[in-house]
Amino acid sequence: MSTDPLLITSQDGTVIAASDRQALRQAMDQLTGPDNQFFVIARESAPDHFIQTFRHGAESWQVEYQDGSMERLFEAVGNQPRELAEALLWGWVEAGPSEHEGIVWRQLLLSVPQPTGRLVTMLHMPYGPDRPDRRTATIGTHRGGQFFADIVRDRQVGGGVLRALLHMFGHDGTHRETLLEAAVDLDHAERLLAEMLAGLGVTEFGDIRIKPFTIEVEGRSWGLLDMMADRNEEWYELEPQQMGFYAPWDGRYDT
Repeated sequence: MSTDPLLITSQDGTVIAASDRQALRQAMDQLTGPDNQFFVIARESAPDHFIQTFRHGAESWQVEYQDGSMERLFEAVGNQPRELAEALLWGWVEAGPSEHEGIVWRQLLLSVPQPTGRLVTMLHMPYGPDRPDRRTATIGTHRGGQFFADIVRDRQVGGGVLRALLHMFGHDGTHRETLLEAAVDLDHAERLLAEMLAGLGVTEFGDIRIKPFTIEVEGRSWGLLDMMADRNEEWYELEPQQMGFYAPWDGRYDT
Protein backbone atom coordinates (compact mmCIF):
# COMPACT_ATOMS: atom_id res chain seq x y z
CA MET A 1 0.00 0.00 0.00
CA SER A 2 1.26 3.48 -0.84
CA THR A 3 2.35 5.49 2.16
CA ASP A 4 3.24 8.81 0.51
CA PRO A 5 0.77 11.61 1.24
CA LEU A 6 -2.29 12.46 -0.77
CA LEU A 7 -1.79 15.76 -2.59
CA ILE A 8 -4.34 18.24 -3.89
CA THR A 9 -3.08 19.66 -7.20
CA SER A 10 -5.07 22.57 -8.61
CA GLN A 11 -5.33 23.71 -12.22
CA ASP A 12 -3.06 26.69 -11.50
CA GLY A 13 -0.31 24.38 -10.22
CA THR A 14 -0.87 24.93 -6.49
CA VAL A 15 -0.15 21.78 -4.47
CA ILE A 16 -1.17 21.23 -0.86
CA ALA A 17 -1.35 18.10 1.27
CA ALA A 18 -4.79 16.60 1.83
CA SER A 19 -3.95 16.46 5.51
CA ASP A 20 -7.40 17.22 6.88
CA ARG A 21 -10.82 18.39 5.85
CA GLN A 22 -9.86 22.03 6.38
CA ALA A 23 -7.16 21.66 3.73
CA LEU A 24 -9.80 20.32 1.34
CA ARG A 25 -12.06 23.29 2.06
CA GLN A 26 -9.14 25.64 1.45
CA ALA A 27 -8.50 24.04 -1.94
CA MET A 28 -12.18 24.37 -2.86
CA ASP A 29 -12.16 28.03 -1.79
CA GLN A 30 -9.27 28.71 -4.17
CA LEU A 31 -11.20 27.56 -7.26
CA THR A 32 -12.45 30.99 -8.21
CA GLY A 33 -11.67 31.86 -11.85
CA PRO A 34 -11.39 30.54 -15.40
CA ASP A 35 -7.71 29.68 -14.89
CA ASN A 36 -8.32 27.69 -11.71
CA GLN A 37 -11.53 25.64 -11.88
CA PHE A 38 -10.52 22.12 -10.85
CA PHE A 39 -8.17 20.07 -8.71
CA VAL A 40 -7.07 16.43 -8.47
CA ILE A 41 -6.37 14.46 -5.28
CA ALA A 42 -3.85 11.63 -5.71
CA ARG A 43 -0.59 10.16 -4.49
CA GLU A 44 2.55 10.66 -6.59
CA SER A 45 3.16 6.91 -6.41
CA ALA A 46 -0.36 6.06 -7.66
CA PRO A 47 -1.41 8.68 -10.25
CA ASP A 48 -4.01 6.33 -11.77
CA HIS A 49 -5.99 6.33 -8.53
CA PHE A 50 -7.50 9.76 -7.98
CA ILE A 51 -10.57 11.85 -7.36
CA GLN A 52 -11.13 15.23 -8.97
CA THR A 53 -13.67 18.04 -9.00
CA PHE A 54 -14.55 20.83 -11.42
CA ARG A 55 -16.28 23.96 -10.12
CA HIS A 56 -19.04 25.06 -12.51
CA GLY A 57 -20.49 27.47 -9.95
CA ALA A 58 -20.71 28.16 -6.24
CA GLU A 59 -23.25 25.34 -5.82
CA SER A 60 -22.43 23.27 -8.91
CA TRP A 61 -19.49 20.84 -8.61
CA GLN A 62 -18.65 17.93 -10.91
CA VAL A 63 -16.97 14.99 -9.12
CA GLU A 64 -15.13 12.09 -10.79
CA TYR A 65 -12.81 9.35 -9.59
CA GLN A 66 -10.57 6.80 -11.32
CA ASP A 67 -9.82 3.42 -9.80
CA GLY A 68 -6.73 2.35 -11.73
CA SER A 69 -7.15 2.16 -15.51
CA MET A 70 -9.11 4.64 -17.64
CA GLU A 71 -11.77 1.95 -18.06
CA ARG A 72 -12.48 2.48 -14.34
CA LEU A 73 -13.33 6.20 -14.55
CA PHE A 74 -16.63 7.19 -12.89
CA GLU A 75 -18.55 10.38 -12.21
CA ALA A 76 -21.30 11.32 -9.80
CA VAL A 77 -24.44 11.84 -11.90
CA GLY A 78 -25.24 15.54 -12.15
CA ASN A 79 -23.42 18.49 -10.61
CA GLN A 80 -23.46 18.57 -6.82
CA PRO A 81 -23.91 21.36 -4.24
CA ARG A 82 -20.67 22.27 -2.52
CA GLU A 83 -21.41 20.54 0.78
CA LEU A 84 -22.16 17.22 -0.93
CA ALA A 85 -19.15 17.54 -3.27
CA GLU A 86 -16.94 18.10 -0.23
CA ALA A 87 -18.41 15.01 1.45
CA LEU A 88 -17.74 12.88 -1.65
CA LEU A 89 -14.17 14.14 -1.94
CA TRP A 90 -13.36 13.65 1.75
CA GLY A 91 -15.08 10.27 1.79
CA TRP A 92 -12.71 9.13 -0.97
CA VAL A 93 -9.69 10.50 0.92
CA GLU A 94 -10.65 8.54 4.04
CA ALA A 95 -11.89 5.29 2.53
CA GLY A 96 -12.13 5.38 -1.27
CA PRO A 97 -15.34 5.73 -3.33
CA SER A 98 -18.25 6.22 -0.97
CA GLU A 99 -22.00 5.83 -1.12
CA HIS A 100 -24.23 8.79 -0.32
CA GLU A 101 -28.00 8.94 -0.41
CA GLY A 102 -29.17 10.19 -3.79
CA ILE A 103 -25.74 9.82 -5.45
CA VAL A 104 -25.33 7.50 -8.43
CA TRP A 105 -21.87 6.79 -9.84
CA ARG A 106 -21.73 6.01 -13.56
CA GLN A 107 -18.86 4.90 -15.75
CA LEU A 108 -17.53 7.35 -18.31
CA LEU A 109 -16.93 6.12 -21.85
CA LEU A 110 -13.74 7.55 -23.35
CA SER A 111 -13.08 7.79 -27.05
CA VAL A 112 -10.39 6.60 -29.42
CA PRO A 113 -9.44 9.58 -31.63
CA GLN A 114 -9.31 9.05 -35.36
CA PRO A 115 -6.34 10.43 -37.34
CA THR A 116 -8.02 13.24 -39.25
CA GLY A 117 -8.28 17.00 -38.95
CA ARG A 118 -11.73 17.04 -40.57
CA LEU A 119 -14.40 19.09 -38.80
CA VAL A 120 -17.90 17.82 -39.61
CA THR A 121 -20.77 20.31 -39.37
CA MET A 122 -24.06 19.18 -37.83
CA LEU A 123 -27.03 21.52 -38.16
CA HIS A 124 -29.47 21.97 -35.30
CA MET A 125 -32.95 20.99 -36.48
CA PRO A 126 -35.69 21.40 -33.82
CA TYR A 127 -37.90 18.40 -33.12
CA GLY A 128 -41.61 18.91 -33.63
CA PRO A 129 -44.77 17.91 -35.51
CA ASP A 130 -43.27 19.09 -38.81
CA ARG A 131 -39.96 17.29 -38.19
CA PRO A 132 -40.31 13.87 -36.55
CA ASP A 133 -36.58 13.18 -37.05
CA ARG A 134 -35.05 14.13 -33.70
CA ARG A 135 -31.42 13.23 -34.48
CA THR A 136 -30.06 16.79 -34.26
CA ALA A 137 -32.77 18.36 -32.09
CA THR A 138 -30.64 18.44 -28.93
CA ILE A 139 -27.19 19.58 -30.06
CA GLY A 140 -25.40 22.82 -29.28
CA THR A 141 -22.95 24.47 -26.93
CA HIS A 142 -22.34 24.96 -23.23
CA ARG A 143 -19.64 26.72 -21.27
CA GLY A 144 -17.24 23.80 -21.55
CA GLY A 145 -17.66 23.16 -25.28
CA GLN A 146 -20.17 21.43 -27.58
CA PHE A 147 -22.60 18.55 -27.12
CA PHE A 148 -24.68 16.05 -29.09
CA ALA A 149 -27.57 14.49 -27.15
CA ASP A 150 -30.01 11.91 -28.43
CA ILE A 151 -32.21 8.95 -27.55
CA VAL A 152 -31.25 5.92 -29.59
CA ARG A 153 -32.65 2.42 -29.94
CA ASP A 154 -29.90 -0.16 -29.72
CA ARG A 155 -31.45 -2.87 -31.87
CA GLN A 156 -28.59 -5.31 -31.28
CA VAL A 157 -29.44 -5.69 -27.59
CA GLY A 158 -32.60 -7.39 -26.40
CA GLY A 159 -34.59 -6.56 -29.51
CA GLY A 160 -34.12 -2.83 -29.16
CA VAL A 161 -33.03 -1.22 -25.89
CA LEU A 162 -33.57 2.54 -25.59
CA ARG A 163 -30.53 4.50 -24.46
CA ALA A 164 -30.02 8.14 -23.51
CA LEU A 165 -26.75 9.36 -25.02
CA LEU A 166 -24.69 12.49 -24.53
CA HIS A 167 -21.46 13.12 -26.44
CA MET A 168 -19.35 16.04 -25.18
CA PHE A 169 -16.70 17.88 -27.19
CA GLY A 170 -14.27 20.70 -26.67
CA HIS A 171 -14.74 24.02 -28.41
CA ASP A 172 -12.26 22.74 -31.03
CA GLY A 173 -14.49 19.73 -31.80
CA THR A 174 -12.36 17.10 -30.03
CA HIS A 175 -14.41 14.41 -28.29
CA ARG A 176 -14.00 14.44 -24.52
CA GLU A 177 -16.42 11.90 -23.11
CA THR A 178 -19.73 10.14 -23.60
CA LEU A 179 -22.52 9.37 -21.15
CA LEU A 180 -24.77 6.43 -22.02
CA GLU A 181 -27.62 4.97 -19.97
CA ALA A 182 -30.24 2.33 -20.75
CA ALA A 183 -33.91 3.22 -20.23
CA VAL A 184 -36.99 1.12 -19.59
CA ASP A 185 -39.21 3.22 -21.88
CA LEU A 186 -39.30 6.50 -23.79
CA ASP A 187 -40.43 8.57 -20.79
CA HIS A 188 -37.55 7.19 -18.74
CA ALA A 189 -35.13 7.92 -21.58
CA GLU A 190 -36.39 11.51 -21.78
CA ARG A 191 -35.82 11.97 -18.04
CA LEU A 192 -32.30 10.51 -18.26
CA LEU A 193 -31.44 12.79 -21.17
CA ALA A 194 -32.79 15.83 -19.31
CA GLU A 195 -30.59 14.96 -16.30
CA MET A 196 -27.54 14.63 -18.52
CA LEU A 197 -28.19 18.00 -20.15
CA ALA A 198 -28.81 19.63 -16.77
CA GLY A 199 -25.33 18.48 -15.72
CA LEU A 200 -23.84 20.68 -18.46
CA GLY A 201 -25.19 23.86 -16.86
CA VAL A 202 -26.43 26.57 -19.20
CA THR A 203 -26.83 25.22 -22.74
CA GLU A 204 -27.77 26.75 -26.08
CA PHE A 205 -29.10 24.69 -28.95
CA GLY A 206 -27.39 25.33 -32.26
CA ASP A 207 -25.07 23.95 -34.94
CA ILE A 208 -21.89 22.14 -33.93
CA ARG A 209 -18.61 21.25 -35.68
CA ILE A 210 -16.90 18.10 -34.40
CA LYS A 211 -14.04 15.77 -35.26
CA PRO A 212 -14.40 12.04 -35.97
CA PHE A 213 -14.12 9.79 -32.90
CA THR A 214 -14.87 6.24 -31.77
CA ILE A 215 -16.20 4.76 -28.54
CA GLU A 216 -16.65 1.07 -27.83
CA VAL A 217 -20.10 -0.05 -26.68
CA GLU A 218 -20.31 -3.73 -25.79
CA GLY A 219 -17.77 -4.64 -28.48
CA ARG A 220 -19.21 -2.35 -31.16
CA SER A 221 -17.89 0.93 -32.54
CA TRP A 222 -20.08 3.98 -32.09
CA GLY A 223 -19.27 7.60 -32.80
CA LEU A 224 -18.42 9.59 -35.92
CA LEU A 225 -16.63 6.88 -37.88
CA ASP A 226 -14.33 7.25 -40.88
CA MET A 227 -15.88 5.15 -43.70
CA MET A 228 -13.45 6.09 -46.48
CA ALA A 229 -12.10 2.56 -46.85
CA ASP A 230 -15.61 1.19 -47.47
CA ARG A 231 -16.81 3.92 -49.85
CA ASN A 232 -13.64 5.11 -51.67
CA GLU A 233 -14.52 8.70 -50.78
CA GLU A 234 -14.27 10.89 -47.70
CA TRP A 235 -17.38 9.98 -45.72
CA TYR A 236 -18.15 9.89 -41.99
CA GLU A 237 -20.96 7.90 -40.42
CA LEU A 238 -22.48 8.77 -37.04
CA GLU A 239 -23.40 5.50 -35.34
CA PRO A 240 -25.80 4.23 -34.19
CA GLN A 241 -27.86 7.11 -35.67
CA GLN A 242 -26.84 6.02 -39.21
CA MET A 243 -26.17 9.57 -40.39
CA GLY A 244 -23.70 9.82 -43.28
CA PHE A 245 -21.81 13.11 -43.74
CA TYR A 246 -20.02 14.07 -46.95
CA ALA A 247 -18.51 16.98 -48.92
CA PRO A 248 -19.00 19.95 -48.95
CA TRP A 249 -19.44 19.42 -45.16
CA ASP A 250 -22.29 21.90 -44.85
CA GLY A 251 -24.38 19.78 -42.47
CA ARG A 252 -26.27 17.73 -45.04
CA TYR A 253 -26.40 13.98 -44.36
CA ASP A 254 -27.87 10.74 -45.69
CA THR A 255 -29.62 8.10 -43.62
